Amino acid sequence: MTLPLVTVIVPIYQVAELLPNALASLQSQTVREREYLLIDDGSLDTSAEVADNFAIYYDDFIVLHANNAGLSAARNRGLELSSGKYIGTIDSDDYVEPDMFEQMCNAAMEQEAELVLCGYAIQYEGQNGSILQPLELERKTPQQMTWPQYLMVSFANGTFGCFACMKVYAKSFLDGVKLRYPEGIALVEDNLYFLQLVHRLVHVAIISAPLYHYIRRSDSICGSCRTNGNELYVLSHHAHREALHRIFPVGSSLGNKLLQEARRHFLKTLTSEIKKVALKICSWREVKRSLHVTRKICVNEHLNDFTEMGLWEKALCAPCAYKSEMLCFFTMLIGSGYRFLRSIRHWIIK
Repeated sequence: MTLPLVTVIVPIYQVAELLPNALASLQSQTVREREYLLIDDGSLDTSAEVADNFAIYYDDFIVLHANNAGLSAARNRGLELSSGKYIGTIDSDDYVEPDMFEQMCNAAMEQEAELVLCGYAIQYEGQNGSILQPLELERKTPQQMTWPQYLMVSFANGTFGCFACMKVYAKSFLDGVKLRYPEGIALVEDNLYFLQLVHRLVHVAIISAPLYHYIRRSDSICGSCRTNGNELYVLSHHAHREALHRIFPVGSSLGNKLLQEARRHFLKTLTSEIKKVALKICSWREVKRSLHVTRKICVNEHLNDFTEMGLWEKALCAPCAYKSEMLCFFTMLIGSGYRFLRSIRHWIIK
């Protein structure tokens, strides 16, 4: 039996409406030697049925059903069962250009690369059009800098993302590093995975074109985690800190910059969600719980370094609990007043 050129891992959980589009984009791929591992992570909707139907009609789709264990566990199961020369992954609510994997596999073979990267396009659910994000990296390693150093500098500068998707790895490389996605971390676990293997890369190929279409929706895994205001932020932030401390020596300027970027990302996202909770849900208990999480991330941090944070974020992250709670209280009053006026307007129209 001839082994496939590429294996694409597709973790699936509660995406019945968007899954057909994702799988159809895989079926239309121009690369012919392929296998698709669809890992159903205990979906409660009809996602498993959609995946099974594709597997009935197309031999290159293989479905595996498992109890819900999370995104990382599903990806790890796919890594264990992959047989292709190259391995990629897509999220089950996204889709890809028809020649994405052919282009990436060709680039890997031509340049003998362990990793191929491509650009992507962001599309907000329910909206037309996309925000193109071409990969603005040089096609060759800059002088006096290895690929790991270059990618880390680019990541710290915001020109490169450590997403699990938009990448194709050589299976021989992944078999050599023997790394798995960290289970039990529900946020940006793909960053942690990449940070631990990037220093072993020697050859990297770049395709700047946006071949991957990222659908941003509120009820995705990341979206649902963001709105819970729970300890997942603290766990993920601490895991990032530990990984960076293992990779970079103490006092490393690049390591410190990466940690600052990660901290800024967590805090800006969380404080944004606190604002949404205050305006829409009007739950004081939920707001206070979220504020408690921001303080756990802010412990011993120098918030003056957060030059890109607005007044709202800085106020919520302030050491003084009184100030941040008062800000949320007045925000909730504004949200309540807005909902009251909207209900009056609706009653008058009726």
